[in-house]
Amino acid sequence: MKKIKVRLVCLIVASVMLVGAVTVAAIEGSPYETLKNAFFNALTNENFTVKGEMTITFNGEVYEEEKFHFISTETGTVNFDLSRTRDIFNDNFHFNSGALEIYPVTMLSDGEQWYAVRTMRTSNARAGGLIPAEELGSARFRFMELLVDLFVGDLRNNMYMSSNDGIRRVSGAISHNQLPEVVRVGVYMLVEESQRWHNSNFDSRDDFHSPMDIPIQSLTFNRISGDADIDAAGNLLYLNANVNLTTVDIFGYSNVIEFSAVVNFSDIGTSIVQSPIEGALELFTPEFMYEQLGRRYGIAYFTRNADGSINIESLTTAWPRS
Repeated sequence: MKKIKVRLVCLIVASVMLVGAVTVAAIEGSPYETLKNAFFNALTNENFTVKGEMTITFNGEVYEEEKFHFISTETGTVNFDLSRTRDIFNDNFHFNSGALEIYPVTMLSDGEQWYAVRTMRTSNARAGGLIPAEELGSARFRFMELLVDLFVGDLRNNMYMSSNDGIRRVSGAISHNQLPEVVRVGVYMLVEESQRWHNSNFDSRDDFHSPMDIPIQSLTFNRISGDADIDAAGNLLYLNANVNLTTVDIFGYSNVIEFSAVVNFSDIGTSIVQSPIEGALELFTPEFMYEQLGRRYGIAYFTRNADGSINIESLTTAWPRS
């Protein structure tokens, strides 16, 4: 779950920073300030639902695609990886109620899906949002905010805001030559480090698993653009970020790479987490686990019946094998 959640958080942060990197304005109520405040508020939310997708294309062909559905509440979290959902049971999920975790672990050669259930002595659910609300007023957070403003520089006139039915849309777009010099120098540094990492020992393109793995000698941003929707209460509802860039690899081949991310927030403050497997919370109590397995806490494995219900007879502490 941590890996999935970190990936989700990185995606959201990347999307916002791509939009935020478009411009900075120092006037309260400006497009940038509106977006920045909404983003910080989103980081403090402890109850929300988010759905999104990310796509990376390489020379017009899809290189990677990911879709997700994540729900976070005060009483638990659940994540669905919609990119790889195999059937009606949504077998790509990770549920955590704090005292109970459930997630798929392996599918045997005969197609039988096994799940892990872990009961815990103390709750491992993290209360609050990614950043505690009180942290927003700290000197440490303010220093970080000022660094971001300084890093973006003079691009304060490339962001625009419109309003429709109480929803404010913040949008903007820039090209490579509009990027602050510190950003462009940072890009050049990453390019050099990429080559150093391979010790400049390049023989053939065939030595690399994918063209995306080949170190590059130059990178140019053709366009960085984004949109964000914010409601009257300052809640971030929607993000759409797009980056189109051209690279030239160390063999001299030019490639166009495009990254796009769309994230939708909903049910802010009202989301409810339910176990993807019906009856799991009620069944897998410490008392039940002790009765079945001789211990109250730890990991066990189980399968489901054809109707999706839990197959109690399959419950075991041994790793499932064909």
